[in-house]
Amino acid sequence: MALQRLLLGALLLVTMVTGEALIQHNIGIMINRADKYLESYKQAVLYAADQINKNSTTIRVEPHFKVYNAQSLFHSVSSSCELLENNISLVISPDNSDYVGLQADIFNRIKVPFIATSATDPYLKTGDRTELLMMAPSDEFQAEVILDILTHYGWTDLAIIASDSNYGIHGVTILQQLLSETTAEDSVVEEFDIEVYFFNAVEDVDRLDLADILKNVERNLERVFILHCEDLYARAVLEKAQAIGLMDSTFVWIVTEGIASAPQSLMVEKFQPKRRATGYYPAWLGGLLGLSLSINTTTPPYKEFKNNLMEFAGGSLDDSDIITVTAMVYDAVMMAGTVLQYHETELGSVIDHSGARCGGSGFDEGAHIFEHLTNISYQGVTGAYSFSAEARNTQVAAYNILNFVDEGSGYHFDKIGTWHSNKLNKRLEITDQDVTFLGGLKSAPIGLANNLEGQVLKIGVLEVPPFAMKKHGCESDSVECWIGICPEILFKMSRDLNFTYHFFQPKQKVYGTFDKVTNTWSGLIGDLLDNKIDLIAMDLSVSSERRAWIDFTYSYIDTGISVVMKGESKTSNTFFFLTPFGITTWCAILIAIVVIAILQNIFGKLSPFDEHGIVSHAQLSCKCDACLDQQTKSQLGVEEEEVCLVETAEEEVGTHKMSVYNALWVVGSGFVGQGGEPLPRSPSGRTILVTWWFFVMLIVNMYTANLTAFMTLDKQGVPIKRAVDLLNQRPGLEAEYKWGMIHDGVDAVLLKSHVNDQYKQLGGQSLDVVNFENGMRLVNEGKFAYIEDSLWLEYNISSRCDIFLVGQRLLKIPTAFGLPMNSPHARLLNKQILQYREEGFFAKLWETWGRGESTCDRGNVGNEKRLSFYTLKGIFYFLVLGLIISFVFLIVELLVATARDQAESTKTTFWEKLKNRLALKLRDIRMEWCSVFLKSKKSKRRWRRDRDGGEGNGERKGSHSDDLMKCYLEGALK
Repeated sequence: MALQRLLLGALLLVTMVTGEALIQHNIGIMINRADKYLESYKQAVLYAADQINKNSTTIRVEPHFKVYNAQSLFHSVSSSCELLENNISLVISPDNSDYVGLQADIFNRIKVPFIATSATDPYLKTGDRTELLMMAPSDEFQAEVILDILTHYGWTDLAIIASDSNYGIHGVTILQQLLSETTAEDSVVEEFDIEVYFFNAVEDVDRLDLADILKNVERNLERVFILHCEDLYARAVLEKAQAIGLMDSTFVWIVTEGIASAPQSLMVEKFQPKRRATGYYPAWLGGLLGLSLSINTTTPPYKEFKNNLMEFAGGSLDDSDIITVTAMVYDAVMMAGTVLQYHETELGSVIDHSGARCGGSGFDEGAHIFEHLTNISYQGVTGAYSFSAEARNTQVAAYNILNFVDEGSGYHFDKIGTWHSNKLNKRLEITDQDVTFLGGLKSAPIGLANNLEGQVLKIGVLEVPPFAMKKHGCESDSVECWIGICPEILFKMSRDLNFTYHFFQPKQKVYGTFDKVTNTWSGLIGDLLDNKIDLIAMDLSVSSERRAWIDFTYSYIDTGISVVMKGESKTSNTFFFLTPFGITTWCAILIAIVVIAILQNIFGKLSPFDEHGIVSHAQLSCKCDACLDQQTKSQLGVEEEEVCLVETAEEEVGTHKMSVYNALWVVGSGFVGQGGEPLPRSPSGRTILVTWWFFVMLIVNMYTANLTAFMTLDKQGVPIKRAVDLLNQRPGLEAEYKWGMIHDGVDAVLLKSHVNDQYKQLGGQSLDVVNFENGMRLVNEGKFAYIEDSLWLEYNISSRCDIFLVGQRLLKIPTAFGLPMNSPHARLLNKQILQYREEGFFAKLWETWGRGESTCDRGNVGNEKRLSFYTLKGIFYFLVLGLIISFVFLIVELLVATARDQAESTKTTFWEKLKNRLALKLRDIRMEWCSVFLKSKKSKRRWRRDRDGGEGNGERKGSHSDDLMKCYLEGALK
């Protein structure tokens, strides 16, 4: 600014010395003649021009006003062209987006810069409108403010009333898109239910027709309204809404920036521009919410501007006539003057306006002036302005949240909160205790039609047990004649919501089928579409085909698709005892038996504290000389107190060795609850056995339980275990089953259109059944499976002990009440249904009505299935863990025994002792396994002779302990 003052001072000095004349720039001002603040804008422009001319030494600004009829396209265009005849360098308009768009197309075509002070439509800035500058923030920010207000109060059911102008349509489009995107991205936000109504933006407000819109609004029971239109329509819309009772304490009205920034448009009396306002605000407007650009009107520059403008206007304006748009018009003119001064300083030549005409070649200097506009940083009375390359205001978008209240000095929009675009969190700040809603309410309305009090609903029903039935001997459709699940629900709802109802049955006693030829529905759905009933209170399955025509409440009970069959004569299965486990499981169990037996044998030999290990431990723990000397004395009859450990170990072990055969016996006998002999003595061997017994216990229990289920299935004589097994039957067999379903029922539609190929085949290959009675007749005849709604089947076969549900439900299908599209009752009924579900009311109803009077002891057949290895793998993991623990025990045993070995030489180390011991153990294992795998008897006799050290078939020489000692010593020496 200091540089600017210095430059202006220098130019003034040059002008005084040279006597050069000031260059005049004509600025065009386009104003809609219907704008109530027309005089206010004019005075602001004249005051700004006066300020520029007083302070400028290079230019003189001359404003040219064009007041036009915005409702006439011809007049709007001709007025713009007439304005250009005045050699206009730049145009300013305080009009809304609709009118600005038309003017921009005219001015920008010939490169005349155009400043829009109030236009907010983000679609205005297109490729052809290159010289359009928008001072106000885009409606995209306004949509975010509205979203945050709705979220703050939890209002999700709303109606938007807007004019059908570009301003109205584009603003609503942006808001709708934002609300839908917010719902999709944030699961915490409940889905917004939005109704949009556009009215014809007529020239004469008195001819504004809202009858159809308000009729629909009243029918749909919306409670939260957003009014987005030009300010001249606001009062008329609100008056008509108040006349039919849409402005009481249960409603919420939010007016957008275009209305809240011009509150005098809400006055009952028309505003007279050249006189003080004599209108008044009706009391029923108190409680409106609104939003406007956040312009600090308490700053000294703004206060000074208002005072100076009223003084400049000579009493034609008062404080209420000067609104924020008035100040923005002033700033626009001042900003234009600054730019034009910079332009003259840079070029220093007279501007040629010959091409700046409608149909002209173009304004050559327009691009330079506009470039200066986009590069300027200007501090005005309404705030700071700087612009992007796209000519949009880059300053922080800030809004005031307003409340229309009377605090003793008359009604006005009072600030109750703020919104700032630069805040990442908590952009909206509202002081809730300061808010007054319509009707003087201090607490926020819930935004829903929260009662059906006094209404009489027409309810569509069918006689379908257990959902709706007539009492015995009762022929009328009166409420008292009906019992069942749905009448109970309606009775409870009517008490909670204080409404009454009547039951009606359709002429065609069906839920509803769609006729593709006539494009109509029959039954209950047809009556609902024809407005004969308000609600279908039955077990109506939800499907995409139905949802395209009607709405549904939340599901009150879930159903599915099931299959029923009649039990046949008992089927024969020779190997029925193998059915509980799959083939993989049986193979895994057999492999486990062999592996555990082999490990039991090996551990018995390796462990120093088991049968083979005891003898080995004795031999390695005794000195050979002492042991042989003891044996010699024993043969001579000399008794000694010392006993040779080797002979004692041999006598103790005897023939009870943990051989491979014995190990297989011990392991295998666990499956029949018998304990084999011999049992291991070492900790490692016992750990293996205990782990194995636990494994066997689990396997046996699971086998027994599943065998019982398969035996039950066999007893019932139903060979089909799952619905899809119907597809895998071998054709031509006597026992082949056929199946069917009602051809035009919702179950058939769901199966035939399902993505699962098996379900699709099941539906496509099914036979057509006329109705439920026909289907059950075919089931009774045998060899037929009937596919129908699960709940319906469960109820109807409850007393038929020879009819069985096969397998699990194929699909999960929600069951709900049916409503017309966009029904006003949907949210209220949904709220009650959710509450009843949480209380367990529906589950209790099904227990009371849906189970029937069955005395049959049965369950669904086909629920049992073979246990696969994948199912049982956890048990095998446990077995492996036990083996790992046993192996750790074995290592500890070997280390302890090695430490106790008596070395023949003091030079032998610990690890050499361990190596010798393992060598002897492994040799003994090889000797036994060789005896197992030698095939011929001759080979086995030769091996035994070599092992025992005998000759031929004669008796062995010396004691057994001598031979074993020799054997071990030879192995140790090797």
